[in-house]
Amino acid sequence: MKLPNLIIGGAQKAGTTSFYDLIKDHPDIFVPHQKELHYFDVPDNYSKGLGWYSNFFNEASDQKYRVDCTPDYLHYSYVAPNIKDLLGSNIKLIFFLRQPVKRAYSQFQFYRSHLVETENNFEKAISKEIIKSKIDQYDLWYNPPHYLSRSLYYEQLRKYYELFPLKNILIICFEDLVNQTDDTIRSICSFLQIDNQFDKLKQANKTMIPKNNHLMRFFNTWFPNDIIKSLIPTSYYNKIRNKTYESFTTAPSKISENLVNELTEKYFAKDIILLEELTGRSYDRWYISSK
Repeated sequence: MKLPNLIIGGAQKAGTTSFYDLIKDHPDIFVPHQKELHYFDVPDNYSKGLGWYSNFFNEASDQKYRVDCTPDYLHYSYVAPNIKDLLGSNIKLIFFLRQPVKRAYSQFQFYRSHLVETENNFEKAISKEIIKSKIDQYDLWYNPPHYLSRSLYYEQLRKYYELFPLKNILIICFEDLVNQTDDTIRSICSFLQIDNQFDKLKQANKTMIPKNNHLMRFFNTWFPNDIIKSLIPTSYYNKIRNKTYESFTTAPSKISENLVNELTEKYFAKDIILLEELTGRSYDRWYISSK
């Protein structure tokens, strides 16, 4: 039975998809065609057993690593014990983190783009949240959104540090992946003991915000239309769809640095200190100008 020996998790909107796209063609790494398997976090999948899970890795040959890249493995407190019980403590673990406020803001805009967040003001949206440092029950990916809770990394990582050897855990910051890509990739390759044979990192999951939610719902209903697809060439259909989508959407506004610092101090200062103690590294970079 073939099972993964490398787990990639992380905070939502922290770079896991970009990294998945980067590693999937590496000769020493096998990734299933489906990026997120959600075996350990979704109870219905977990109940299907290891036979169901191992089917995703049947096509693996002699690659050094077989990868399950599911960001939400960091989010839920019950996942780490399940991974250890079924895959053992020698498995390698890579987790992606991001500046807590910017990560939450990116998630907020992502949910707006999918029309599951109807509030247009970020501060109003997070003011409604019941903050939880520990999430021990599975929820739909958007309800509740857990904007702030998903950025409280200490409690999410603590269980992994308790259950797995420190040498088997690697933490990658989104900021390093984007701004110091070559050095970050080299550190990952060193951790995995594989050659640095990667193509250029590309941004994934670019978020665009609907100009009008009603028009976007109309667009989403109208364009996945099999009758229209059958009447015109696929390439022409895709061009029309993409152009229409561009006219209905706009790039999200950036969050101000002052607000980032204000919310970091308000919601995350204590958690960042605990995270530094847990991981043995500094996260001063997450304070844009206050430190």
